[in-house]
Amino acid sequence: MHMCAEKDDANTLTITCNDNLEDLRFFRGLAVIDDKVVVGEVGAKQYFIEHSDEDAIIDADGRFFAAIKLKDKAVVCVDRFCQDSVFYYSSRGYWAVSNSLLALTERLFYDSVKVRFNERVLAGHFIAGRGLWGGQGLSLNTMIDGIKVVPAGSYIEIKEAGGFSILERPAREAALEKSYCELLRDYVFHIRSIVVTLCEHGYYFNAGLSGGMDSRLNFAMLWPLVKKGFPIKVYTNHNNEEDVKVVFSLQERLGFELKGYTNNVNVTSGRVAYRNWQLGQMGSYFPISLGLAATPSNPLFNVHGASFKGVKHRRLAPYTRGRRLAEEMSDPKLGELVRQEFLSFFEKLGEDMYARDAMDTHYLNTRARYHTGISWYHSLDRARFTPQLFHQYYRLYQLQTENGKYNDRLVYDIFQMTVPELADHEFEVENKGFSELELVPERNIQPEKDVSWKVLEFYGKAPVAPNPDEVSRTQDELKEEFTKLLERDVVFYASKLGAQGNAYFKRLADEALDDIEKNKSLIKRQASSLLVAAGRFHEFVDGNQEITFDEKRTSNVR
Repeated sequence: MHMCAEKDDANTLTITCNDNLEDLRFFRGLAVIDDKVVVGEVGAKQYFIEHSDEDAIIDADGRFFAAIKLKDKAVVCVDRFCQDSVFYYSSRGYWAVSNSLLALTERLFYDSVKVRFNERVLAGHFIAGRGLWGGQGLSLNTMIDGIKVVPAGSYIEIKEAGGFSILERPAREAALEKSYCELLRDYVFHIRSIVVTLCEHGYYFNAGLSGGMDSRLNFAMLWPLVKKGFPIKVYTNHNNEEDVKVVFSLQERLGFELKGYTNNVNVTSGRVAYRNWQLGQMGSYFPISLGLAATPSNPLFNVHGASFKGVKHRRLAPYTRGRRLAEEMSDPKLGELVRQEFLSFFEKLGEDMYARDAMDTHYLNTRARYHTGISWYHSLDRARFTPQLFHQYYRLYQLQTENGKYNDRLVYDIFQMTVPELADHEFEVENKGFSELELVPERNIQPEKDVSWKVLEFYGKAPVAPNPDEVSRTQDELKEEFTKLLERDVVFYASKLGAQGNAYFKRLADEALDDIEKNKSLIKRQASSLLVAAGRFHEFVDGNQEITFDEKRTSNVR
């Protein structure tokens, strides 16, 4: 088995058909398997010693990447809502798998596999702003032709004889004998049980609260635990005036303290952080965020409002969205490539483009996968805990929408059951509140009389946060070191790619240099991120490839 041996590559795994998988046991993140909580490599080792023949990991909730040798096969998978990713390449009997686009590309290069840029994917990254649409891929393809991402709801199975398959997870059986109210209580009970279990084993939580609905939903489920004295603190972003106004009014009404835990980590060097960024985000997601530590070492969870729902994402149906994306491009040739790449997502998965949830499926597999995902990389700062990405909540959402309604009645019902005051409290924007339809009392939702939970089986060991006085490098120093390395590469690749005579890369180089000139924050340096990705990957692709954005023959890589 090949694993990146360098210390700063300890977070990635790359395996191929040429590797011995007998001792394969690689796990990053948090998995919830029925009533069991598994955290980190230590937890996975403990769990699979006791459950070596079980493949329940393929259907687990949480936020994780796992590559595990079971009795007669190996499986590579992520959580069911793909908050991490499995990148793979498979062609002519050769296959390779990784949790890093760069690590996989490097391995293909070392194994003498010739690869090329995927020009349709590159075209999509030239969408202005590189935000909701161009900030990540428009499909399950990547900028390296032939490297793809395993879809949500699927996993890789590797048989001992070398067979490589992408399989769909078995569908969960719905608890039809239970009422909607019972399912609602089960979901809240389950989330609280997970949080309490982690608290009992040395972890603690920061629950972000804004003026919007998603963070308020998380708060509704955790506020009773806060009052019980569990190590959960509430914080807000004081830079957003509208949010702060609403949060302060909620604070006055409910009486909670507004001060989160300090995020203490062993801050790594700029060189290690830069390499981890390249392994984690580069080429997949273009707003840049920093991984503060070399490896996950923080007992602090950040409660996040990530969801499988993309409200802005679903405003237009696929065909219409594809046409709008094409119209955004100044060059019609580029626009047509973008449209084709976007629609290829639905065609390759066999998704009905007229289905009500078609754009939700696209959002989960693309935008959400990277914008709120890349879980192993974000764990280098502080791990995220995402209560709205559990199968119980998804089932409740399906029940709400089976009659053709998209609304927030489910959120309203959870408020009524947990903290009724949250249901009628103002939001930061008036149209983010509940509609009259959602407020019609359709069900007998009663406020809970007792807050209940149970401590689940736990596998793992919480890391110990460093003493702030013993941290040798500050986060500001790390950011400065990281930025210097990024700007060094921007200047280098601007010269290298800009000199090739390609008008698109020349424009990109100018945008990236402008990032430096204007001293933009890292998260806004999408042009720099794309330029460095294109330059770095250019070192591994066929050197004779000329980027023209003309129609090419379809790749023979499946």
